[in-house]
Amino acid sequence: MTLSTVVLALTLFQQPCDLIGPAALGPADSVYAEAAALARELAPHGVQVRCFYHTTMDGWLGEKDAVGFATDSSTFTVYFFASPEDAARLRVTERVGRHRLPCPPYRDTTWYRYEVSGVGRPRGPRRLWEGFQRAYVVRHDRSVIVLFDARTAARISQALTPSD
Repeated sequence: MTLSTVVLALTLFQQPCDLIGPAALGPADSVYAEAAALARELAPHGVQVRCFYHTTMDGWLGEKDAVGFATDSSTFTVYFFASPEDAARLRVTERVGRHRLPCPPYRDTTWYRYEVSGVGRPRGPRRLWEGFQRAYVVRHDRSVIVLFDARTAARISQALTPSD
């Protein structure tokens, strides 16, 4: 690996939004205004959104309006539902278990499986995702935010929780 390859790789990882290209969400997109408003709401709480984009998670929960967000520290998906009531119907069930890694170091590790119900098709529970990372779900108005970084989840929760 040459020095120029390392510099290029570091540059790319420091600028994740440059890699998005045609997937970038633009002002003509139906959820652009909501995504921009959410980004502005998060900024004062240390969650600096660098860009938002169309995500492969679009339609995953039966909703067409899923938006990927990239920050300096993580990425997350926001599902925009038709109404706050629709968002409130979403149920996420976490199951935690042990899983043996199939390759070295062949150790047991924590495994998370998430199922959703209450929205989308088919009705009834269905597996949403599974893996070695815990997911965090934050609800806000008609949106549901799914992310895998505890620190960012805490900041987003704080930002979106009404103060007394």
